Amino acid sequence: MARFHSRRGLGLGQTNGNAMNPAHQDDRVSIILDLTIKLKQKGSWCGETHIQKTAFILKSFGVDELDYDFILYKHGPYSFELHSELAIVRNANLISLVVLQDRYGPSFEVTEIWGTRFLERHQEKVKRIKKKVSFVVEWVGDRDVKSLEKIATALMIMSENPTKTADARAQILNRLKPHISLAEAENATKQVELKLDEARRQKIFPQ
Repeated sequence: MARFHSRRGLGLGQTNGNAMNPAHQDDRVSIILDLTIKLKQKGSWCGETHIQKTAFILKSFGVDELDYDFILYKHGPYSFELHSELAIVRNANLISLVVLQDRYGPSFEVTEIWGTRFLERHQEKVKRIKKKVSFVVEWVGDRDVKSLEKIATALMIMSENPTKTADARAQILNRLKPHISLAEAENATKQVELKLDEARRQKIFPQ
């Protein structure tokens, strides 16, 4: 059984062209583990797409430790770096993949022994961003992949086009993702704006 030694990190080695700092990687992994647990508690299927989109939203909310590079991919914002890190974390037995129903993809779960122990040792970082994680998880909840794609992509478009109107951003979303109707794009854009306004009022989202 592979075991994780917190002082040497999980072995990514390089990220964004620079050597990975083991302490920084510990922070990233602890956030992902905590996120996985909280998504499960809210009824999320918690497949990779759910983790990818929620991690992107958290990064957008100023959780700088989640410094994965995201691109617009098949189902919205996606990080190949996060995908690789999830595989490494699985290999270290901190998380496992469980097939709950044959017709759906596998679901991530934090392992009871190694994953829980790792998280217990890295509670300081998790506690510092608890308010942001709770806010985002409450928003994401048990949304399915299609719903997550809409709001995460709308958020990415907003971050990349801060001066454009809501209507213009909805049109961009519809153009980039033609399977999302203009009405759906407008609704997702409005949802994101309302949620960010709420987060600003609670001093969760960066001004």
